[in-house]
Amino acid sequence: MSTLIGIVFQICLFAVANAQKLPLIQQANARAPQNAKADGRLTEWTNMPWAYNETNRIYYLVANDDVNLYLAIRGEGAPVTTKVLNGGIAFTISHTLDKKARAKAADNAIVTFPVSLNNSDMMSVVMPMLSLRQFKGDTTAHHREIDSIRTIAGKRLTTVLKQIGVSGLKGISESTLPIYNDKDIVAAGKLQGVQPIFEIAVPLKYLGLDFINNKNFSYSIKLDIPPFDPTKPRESIMSERLASMPSMEVKSGPPPTRAGLPMRDADMDYQDHKTELWGEYTLVEK
Repeated sequence: MSTLIGIVFQICLFAVANAQKLPLIQQANARAPQNAKADGRLTEWTNMPWAYNETNRIYYLVANDDVNLYLAIRGEGAPVTTKVLNGGIAFTISHTLDKKARAKAADNAIVTFPVSLNNSDMMSVVMPMLSLRQFKGDTTAHHREIDSIRTIAGKRLTTVLKQIGVSGLKGISESTLPIYNDKDIVAAGKLQGVQPIFEIAVPLKYLGLDFINNKNFSYSIKLDIPPFDPTKPRESIMSERLASMPSMEVKSGPPPTRAGLPMRDADMDYQDHKTELWGEYTLVEK
């Protein structure tokens, strides 16, 4: 039932996006519902002021309750999954609204989820998704193979998401935390078809936010890229990625092909460059 609700929500979100263009940056603050939970499902976030950022290719929502600040993200398409698993999503909280100072403010708090994965873990999720292209011409006849492959990708994603990156959080000295931790920082990622969903819930106390003195802040959502050796040709990097691709055994369908290097296109440009958005938010009280 929860899966069906999630699918209905996705359809409604797209309908709103098509009928009434969503803003690039979230325009309204949002009080999280009582059942808010960072579980990668999005079912509780209906009737909220979502934004769609074309540069990042994500739908996103920032919300709060009395305890936590929430970030919900739904990526548009498999290239978002590849980019996010390769470079991570960094959610930055800055206590200044000054556009010139916010990015480099000394007291910025940053939560990164997912963190950048090694190539093998990343490709273990991406390869099944890429293999779906072979069924593009007839998805009805191959629905069982498609469902099987999507299930594999989804299970692998939950397996490789093990850490949350943290920086500048009050009272936390670690740079990474396990996804199941004793700090009450919660993060989850799932796949809805080939669309990635990520959610983060961070206690306000770690971010230096409260309803009296620090209720207004700036935030950034950055889809990063891993550092590459500038002396290494891109073709060599791609060849290494292809060589390290894990095999994917799907009994009900053929394995993906691996012939040659992919042609340069807009998706590859998107995946090879970090993208970032900035917005402003005010905590919403009851």
